Amino acid sequence: MSVLEKLEHKKVSRDTLTPLIKLAKKTDNYLEFKEVAGLQWYATYLSDKIVAFTALFIRGKNCRIRSAYVHPNFRGNGIYGEALKYRIAIAQEEGCEKVNAYFAPTSLKVAVKHGFEPKHTNKYGITYAVKTLKK
Repeated sequence: MSVLEKLEHKKVSRDTLTPLIKLAKKTDNYLEFKEVAGLQWYATYLSDKIVAFTALFIRGKNCRIRSAYVHPNFRGNGIYGEALKYRIAIAQEEGCEKVNAYFAPTSLKVAVKHGFEPKHTNKYGITYAVKTLKK
């Protein structure tokens, strides 16, 4: 069984993610951890261990993907892409028409493979991209 077949995604409280968020704050300067009303946090588990987290914010027909992070020891296994697919599926189930996010260069490559269209890139190399969802 591959790593991807063993993954499990669960909606969790932000507190559940505290240890991994602390690591992310030390290693990734571009993640947003500010709590806002309606923000949903998700953990990606591998053998009962949290190996990644992400957040999803839904407002009406629009959805924003935020704060995706994969533990450095588990990168390169497709976990980020699987977590992205999971969030897209949730957005579709919730009736969203578009999903948008800001992507670092490495994650942008994965996002484009999943149908995101880059719109603009800032001076730090972070790209805003949008995906239109099927009805």
